[in-house]
Amino acid sequence: MIALAAVAAGVSACMGPTYGTDKTSTGQLLDDISTMASIKREKGPDIDYTPRPEIVRPPKNAGLPQPQQNVAENNPAWVESPEDTRRRLVAEADANGEGSGYRSPLASTQTSKGVRKSAVKPSVQDGSPSPLSVMQKERQNKQFRENLKIQRGSYSDKRRFLSDPPLDYRKPAETAAVGDVGEGEKEKERRRVAEATKDSKGFKLPKFSLPW
Repeated sequence: MIALAAVAAGVSACMGPTYGTDKTSTGQLLDDISTMASIKREKGPDIDYTPRPEIVRPPKNAGLPQPQQNVAENNPAWVESPEDTRRRLVAEADANGEGSGYRSPLASTQTSKGVRKSAVKPSVQDGSPSPLSVMQKERQNKQFRENLKIQRGSYSDKRRFLSDPPLDYRKPAETAAVGDVGEGEKEKERRRVAEATKDSKGFKLPKFSLPW
């Protein structure tokens, strides 16, 4: 009997090791689960909540500042923006009406080469041209020359773009050769051909002797 009790104690010890805690693994697991289930969050102190204040509004009798004036209105040297130019041209076209001989620049289209071309083709009539067609032709030629000046940058009467320098900087010096475009390309080509022809007439093959 004593031997049987000793064997039973040894088997129970092997089935339930204590790992130095004096408790079996099953008992320790049950204790841990019961401890986790009994854990409760401690209630902290109450929050001292202050309601949000109302929006601060200006008094009703306080006047708002006047809006800032446009800089371009008080400065005549300010470059006119494309939007202002279009509004001005539309106002001019509305004021002149369709009965007069006024032709707005907005009634023209831009071609691929940068030359403005009339969108409306004038009617061909027999005989001499009418005074209205002559005036339109002169106006178109003038507009063409103005556009050509803008394209080449050869205008000096006023600033048309923000990238243009001041007018004082565009005045040529007194000693500058204004209007002198130099020698043309055709003249240069003729001179080169003449010099090449002159040199070819005096060209001779060098004399040499054969080795055999």
